[in-house]
Amino acid sequence: MANIGNILGVLQNDTAQANYKEGLKNLGSSTLSKDAFLRLYTAQLRNQDPTNPQDSQQILGQQAQLAQVEKLDQLNSTLLVTSQISQGAAFVGKDVQIRKDDGSTFRGRVDNVTFSNGGIGLQIGDQTYALGSVEKIFG
Repeated sequence: MANIGNILGVLQNDTAQANYKEGLKNLGSSTLSKDAFLRLYTAQLRNQDPTNPQDSQQILGQQAQLAQVEKLDQLNSTLLVTSQISQGAAFVGKDVQIRKDDGSTFRGRVDNVTFSNGGIGLQIGDQTYALGSVEKIFG
């Protein structure tokens, strides 16, 4: 029959290995991804000392912090999209030089802006081009 000390030692070793593996994935990075945080947090909860469990206030605090981070991430995504749409809208009515996929370029007037698949498109005539394909903007 294994004693509690041996079981705790195994659990702590498992947690250390999980932390080490996650650390290797993030080597050279000063940030921890949301998924990595959740894996580490789950490992921490799963492997906590049953004779001295984590304080429920600590758990609630960490969950609140995670919720805040998720909301900030959503806000950041929304602001990014809004910024891209504003950038695209600034092109409406302007003449631009576009580089096509085949490497050729042409000049055309932007009729409107589209947003699909997370990207901004500039419609010139009946064609839509990525915002990144603009090489020049003419008065």
